[in-house]
Amino acid sequence: MVDAGADAGESALEQELEKMQQESTCSICLAFYREPVSVECGHVFCRACILQHWQREPGGTAACPQCGGGPLASGTPLRDNPFAASVVASVRRLVQEVRRPAEGQGGGLLPWCPEHDERLKLFCQDDQRAICLICAMSIAHQHHTIRPIKEAAELYREKLQGALDSRQKQLKELGNATDEDTETLQRLKKRTSSLRARIDAGFDGMQQFLSNEKLALITRLEEKEKAMTQEVEENMKKLSDKSTSVNQEITDIQQRQSVKEADLLLQNVAPIVEGSGRFHLLLDRDERPAKPELIGNYMTITVGTHSEIGKCVVMDSYPVPKVTWYKNDKVLHPNGNDTQIQNHITKDQNTRLLTIESTLYYTARKNDMNARFFCEVFYPSPNEVQRSDTIKIDVYYPIEGVTIEVGPLNDVIREGDTITLNCTADTNLPPEKYMWEKDGIQFSDSAQYTLQAVTKQDEGEYQCTVFDFDFNAKSASVAIQVTAREDNNELNGPGVFAAESHSTDHRGKSKSLKRAGMVIGIIVTLMLVAFSTTIAYYMCYHRRKTEKKPLEDLEEENALDPGIVPPMVEKDIREEP
Repeated sequence: MVDAGADAGESALEQELEKMQQESTCSICLAFYREPVSVECGHVFCRACILQHWQREPGGTAACPQCGGGPLASGTPLRDNPFAASVVASVRRLVQEVRRPAEGQGGGLLPWCPEHDERLKLFCQDDQRAICLICAMSIAHQHHTIRPIKEAAELYREKLQGALDSRQKQLKELGNATDEDTETLQRLKKRTSSLRARIDAGFDGMQQFLSNEKLALITRLEEKEKAMTQEVEENMKKLSDKSTSVNQEITDIQQRQSVKEADLLLQNVAPIVEGSGRFHLLLDRDERPAKPELIGNYMTITVGTHSEIGKCVVMDSYPVPKVTWYKNDKVLHPNGNDTQIQNHITKDQNTRLLTIESTLYYTARKNDMNARFFCEVFYPSPNEVQRSDTIKIDVYYPIEGVTIEVGPLNDVIREGDTITLNCTADTNLPPEKYMWEKDGIQFSDSAQYTLQAVTKQDEGEYQCTVFDFDFNAKSASVAIQVTAREDNNELNGPGVFAAESHSTDHRGKSKSLKRAGMVIGIIVTLMLVAFSTTIAYYMCYHRRKTEKKPLEDLEEENALDPGIVPPMVEKDIREEP
């Protein structure tokens, strides 16, 4: 009862406040009076409202907006109404004191309009703020889009959720892009590291190779210097001995020239004259011509690159020999393009002997893998041929094709089988990387992959991508289909083999199927024999009925013509009672 009385008192107070608020409201702007003034008829308006009202009316006169009395001249003096102003202030304070505490008590009450002391039940989408009913009817919001504040809240809650979903999707896409960039960066670093390692290894190997070549060349040079020094010293000794002999001959000739008597001058003069013939400074070489030395440059050549294969060196030769190059036992002819031969000849001023260096430049192709090169030297004197040692080259070429082999080589892959996928690439050097994918998902990085006890889930397209030494990539794919295993229904009965487990011979046919075929063949044979017997018996019986011959006549006739009835039929007839 107390609560009911309190509610009734609050309702009466609210009604009284509403009435006081209406009496303190301008009939033009529907808000509390602001600078209230009175006109001649006694009604009160806001100063700004009545002045704007008069300006809008034509002729400068207007009736009272509230009672319609008038006409009122626009020049009519407006009387300030301090009493109305005081009442409005009191009512405003009273409304604030009564209504504001109720908002702090909860209950989901809406805030109040500071201008009209009305609840903010609407939302202006153009101004993006909450307004009351009176604000919505004002000129300021005449053409604006206005919604109930709760409906607007739900609408913008959905828009906020959409914006949140969009931002989260954008964030996820940014995260995926970041992950892809991170993966790309890792791959780039890995490739860079691999290339750096290869470059370091290549240059280390090259330095070691050059160091070994340098040591070998210096050793050969020292040996050659020692041999040539010994040879030159021997030649110098021969020249010295020859010079002594020639000096002696000169002395003998001079002594003979000094003889004045003719008979003494001519005595044994012929040997002296013949001994003073031409003397050749070039020494006679009794040893055989030296074997040419073939010095290989780089035994590993990239396909399509014009490279130096080797240098054929011929030492201490006279006259100039002929040098011929061979590849795989076939003569190489220089053509100015992929095959070029450059010859360089030097002459030793002391020994007058020649050194020939013949250099072969060649553009390798893929089919030059493991090609053998050597040089052959023809010495015109003493008409002899010498051949160098053989060098072999290795040709690098980028990846040209990828193949996938599935083993074992069965026509059908059944559930439970174990298969091996082997990926091979036509390239040299060996591939840098393998990448296996199934239906677009990477699962291995080795050249060979084994599937144990395959199931239907292992079906799909398997793709192998191979990267060569220059990170060129080529791919191949193969489709794997798995056949489900089903139990065979074997035939059981007389003369039929018992059911066996599935076992496959080298032709891939089931043994149980072979046995079933044999049984079916036997049954068909027996059926054909029975059918032939039945037909023969029917023909015999029908003939006896139509001709009405006794059985003895039939037997006699059959004896005369045994080809009419098969032997089995004859036996059946003779056994009849």
